[in-house]
Amino acid sequence: FPVTIWGFYFKKTMFVFSLFLFFSKVYSQCNTLYNGQKIGNYRIMSSTGIIALDSVIRKEYSKQCEFFQIYDVPLYFFQEPKEEPDGNAFFYPREKTMCLGLNLIINLYGKTQNFDLISAALAHEFGHVIQNTYNWEGGGKYPELHADFLAGFYIGKKNIFKSETNLNSFVN
Repeated sequence: FPVTIWGFYFKKTMFVFSLFLFFSKVYSQCNTLYNGQKIGNYRIMSSTGIIALDSVIRKEYSKQCEFFQIYDVPLYFFQEPKEEPDGNAFFYPREKTMCLGLNLIINLYGKTQNFDLISAALAHEFGHVIQNTYNWEGGGKYPELHADFLAGFYIGKKNIFKSETNLNSFVN
C-alpha cells in the first residue's frame, strides 16, 4: 500500500478512537467516587472507621450483591447532620452508589444488638438499585413500598430474623 493509504487508515482509526473515548466518558454509567467526595449534602467515606464493623457490613453487602445479582454499585458510608439523629441511607442513581449513614448503623444495631436491621436497611437500598436498574418509576410512596417489599423478600428467603423481637423492630 502506498503511504497515503496508510495515512488515511491511521486518521480514520484515530477519529473513531477519539469518538469512542468521548462518548464512553460522556455516557459512562460507572463513575468512580473517592473518599471524602460529596454526594448531595453528604461527604462519603469508604469506611465506618471501625474495621470489624466494616468487615461485617461488607460481608453482608457481598451476600446481597449475589442474591440480587447487582455487582456494579459500590457501598459508601457518611455521617448524617445533627438534623438526622435517627440516621439515613440512600441510593444515589446518578453515581450508581449506595450509602449508609453512621447514625443509622448505630441506631439499628442498638435496637437489637445484632446486625439484622442493618441487613434489612441494606436490602431496602438494593430495592432502590433494582428499581433504577430496570427503570421502574413509581410515584409517591410506591418506590419506598416496593423497596420494602424487596427487602422483605430477601429477609424471608435468607431467614434473617430468627427472633420475633428483631422482626418487630424491623416492622416498627
